[in-house]
Amino acid sequence: MNKEIVLLIQQGFSILTPTMRLSRYLKNQYAGLQLESGKNVWESPEILPWHAWLYRYWDDFAASGEIELLRLAAWQQQTLWLQIIQKSDYARDILQPQNVARKAVQAWELSHQWEIPLFPKDIFISHDVRAFQSWAHSYQQLCQAEKWIDDACLADVLITKLFGNSKSLKQKVALIGFESIHPQQRSLLRKLSDTGSEVKEVAFETRNQKIVGAGFDDVRDEIDAPANWVRYLLQSSENSNIGIVVPRLQKLRGQIQTQFDDVFLADNILRAADSSEKPYSISLGKGLNNYPLIDTAFSILALVEQPFSIQEFGVLLRSPFIRGATEEKAGRAVLDARLREFGEQHLSISTLKYIVENYLEKEQSEIFLQCLLEWQAAFEVLPARQSAQNWAQAFSTLLSIFKWPGERTLSSADYQTMQAWQDLLVRFVSLDIVNSSLSYRAALSQLRQLASAFSFQPETAEVPVQVMGMAGAAGMHFDHLWIMGMHEDAWPGPAEPNPFIPLVLQRQHQLPLGSAESHLSYSRHITDCLINSSADVVISYPQNEQENAQRPSPLIKSYFKDTEKYQVERLTSFRKLIFSSASIEFIQDEVAPAIKSGQRVSGGTGLFKDQAACAYRAFSRHRLHAKSLSRADIGLDAMQRGSLLHDVMQNFWTKVSSQSSLLEMTEAEEKKVIISSIDAVLASYQKQRPLTFTDRFVLLERQRLLGLILEWLIIEKQRQTFSVKACEAKHNFIFDDIEVHTRIDRIDELADGRQVIIDYKTGTVSLNAWFDERPDDPQLPLYAITSKTDLAAIVFAKMKRGESTFIGVADEEGLFPGVKNFADTSYTDEFENWTGLMTSWNEIMTRIAHDFRIGKAEVNPKNANTCRYCDLHAFCRVYEVADDNSLPGEAYE
Repeated sequence: MNKEIVLLIQQGFSILTPTMRLSRYLKNQYAGLQLESGKNVWESPEILPWHAWLYRYWDDFAASGEIELLRLAAWQQQTLWLQIIQKSDYARDILQPQNVARKAVQAWELSHQWEIPLFPKDIFISHDVRAFQSWAHSYQQLCQAEKWIDDACLADVLITKLFGNSKSLKQKVALIGFESIHPQQRSLLRKLSDTGSEVKEVAFETRNQKIVGAGFDDVRDEIDAPANWVRYLLQSSENSNIGIVVPRLQKLRGQIQTQFDDVFLADNILRAADSSEKPYSISLGKGLNNYPLIDTAFSILALVEQPFSIQEFGVLLRSPFIRGATEEKAGRAVLDARLREFGEQHLSISTLKYIVENYLEKEQSEIFLQCLLEWQAAFEVLPARQSAQNWAQAFSTLLSIFKWPGERTLSSADYQTMQAWQDLLVRFVSLDIVNSSLSYRAALSQLRQLASAFSFQPETAEVPVQVMGMAGAAGMHFDHLWIMGMHEDAWPGPAEPNPFIPLVLQRQHQLPLGSAESHLSYSRHITDCLINSSADVVISYPQNEQENAQRPSPLIKSYFKDTEKYQVERLTSFRKLIFSSASIEFIQDEVAPAIKSGQRVSGGTGLFKDQAACAYRAFSRHRLHAKSLSRADIGLDAMQRGSLLHDVMQNFWTKVSSQSSLLEMTEAEEKKVIISSIDAVLASYQKQRPLTFTDRFVLLERQRLLGLILEWLIIEKQRQTFSVKACEAKHNFIFDDIEVHTRIDRIDELADGRQVIIDYKTGTVSLNAWFDERPDDPQLPLYAITSKTDLAAIVFAKMKRGESTFIGVADEEGLFPGVKNFADTSYTDEFENWTGLMTSWNEIMTRIAHDFRIGKAEVNPKNANTCRYCDLHAFCRVYEVADDNSLPGEAYE
């Protein structure tokens, strides 16, 4: 610790810092010195940030009764500005009032700190500045009427009312770590000096002895280097004080934490990361709403927003911070999967009840549903508007219904997060000063905004490594310092003048971000202070970032001239050491346990389709029952549209049971029956999925289906005489001890009593799907060889606007338009006749069934498309089998 600082503390000076972090750092440094000197007890030094020092004197001043002004907290001030902006004539032109309010508050504070006139004369006023002046005028009037004061005006009042009083006590004040002192602070300090107080500014101590410049291939490589560097230093000396400074810490925080954990906490692969003591801390906190515990609370409170997002509801359903999370863990996972399969992107409580009653056992998620219904009942009795204090109580009541924060013991971090939640509610209640009454949604919105602005990070023990932003390291000293990410786009970065203060005034008063010149000077000063804060400094930058070549910042180029390339000793990670020490045993595991002779297994025709496509897929899906989670999307996907068409065609042919009935109908009658069938099916779908099947969507689907079916019926009229024997008929049979359950789209009976099988298709259709040793679509061949009736044909009904047609095989010409006699097709080269075709299909299906029963389960995709549309990549790891990193399946073609 700087000896001058120690001497000032001993002389009774109040040490003022620009940040809370520097205050804590100096207190810890002073405590360490006392312990080293053998002391067990000492007087705590007065080391505090500037704003806390002002608050202390203001609170004492206000308590004396000499002034009747109420100090507004930052969140109260923000809310007040937002209200003024939203009520102003400029509100209709504002898209993001919250961001505008933040900029307005910043402009108000900068104007006071740098003593810039709010209503300047003879200066061009833009539309934005004019709007700000209007808001500032309203804000001033309201504060005067209500006798409020904010942080921006606090120093000015202290100058005139307290420190300007000759009877005030003499002060001893020392400023440490300030990159610059703005005019308002300078005026207050001058007033202190004029009244006999002693004011000192402690200069930065120059400690630098060695500077090394380093360029790395990319950001990841650059982050990995200081992590290994720190690990090496800590192995040499555990008492080292090490700093890692990053210009864009907010952007890189997640990546830094991930890579540092990988280097320091490799054993986290065996335990939860939160249970590990990290040797480093990241100074930049996250918004309170970004913590899972708090996110769950907002998910509960947001249940009023019906219909709610299926993704957000799924997060709540799987949350460990609610009642029954452990007891119903499996059931809630099943419910979440069913909700995804249902296909709606949004969900209402009534739809949830429908899904549970029709597709699940209620006991699987009974506790959750009970909480949901109790929450709904409790919400319905809440008043429409009330104070923030009453809403805070209501929020707590609603959360308690779900027993938030859960039934398990909270970790230290979660406990601290709960304490932060209580502090958040205190802040929220304090908004009653500036709010008369709020609706539920307005109250919840304000609580969210407060949580977002509430920067929080659980406290940990003092650690040797501090990761911080450029300004956060001001005034601190390190044994070793690494300044990373110093490329030209990151530092000094662009100047960002406030839009509500005239640019000419920002330049005139030399605001740090007011002009390129001021910002450059400010950035250069910070860079020099950082470099002088440690004897050992490394400065680095990534040579490539997001495929863009980067150069070092102009502010650090001079440090690269006379320095040699820095080589970081990359230590082998703990994880690699563990795996490299393992003795790997390779086994051939391509055969699953065989199904016992006589034991029946169940499955649809999909079992044969999957076994033919890839043996491992069939094993995974039909014996392990592996299945990926569905993904809800907007509208209907191709499969859902196909199902809709199937249902309409079933409804239509139930009413029109034969071709003769169809031919006897007039165009009007035919159209009427089609519309009736479409409307009946759409009404059923609309009941199940009301958020997808809106009135407009139903109208569009009605038009689409009507046009498609009218086009299709023209082809049906060209066929030989037929009657519809069955639609969507269930067909169950035993094939080689495999119970096959399938559903045939349609079975027609011809005039001579023979039957034809029809399978509706709305996409691409190819007969090659049947004629292969590994058929892509074995459903109809399976039905054909197991049917006890005389079959005349099996066909695909390709229903696609402009491309509708029959595609298939028949035992004679003319049964279907465009379908040839099988004897006249090219397939007779392999299959002699219709009977030979049936025999061959029987042999193929028998072989496929046999392979499944004996446990054949190797990863053997038929072709590239087999894997391209499969959802089991992570399970079979086919990417690892392909040596050339090709698309799944391409390696097997």
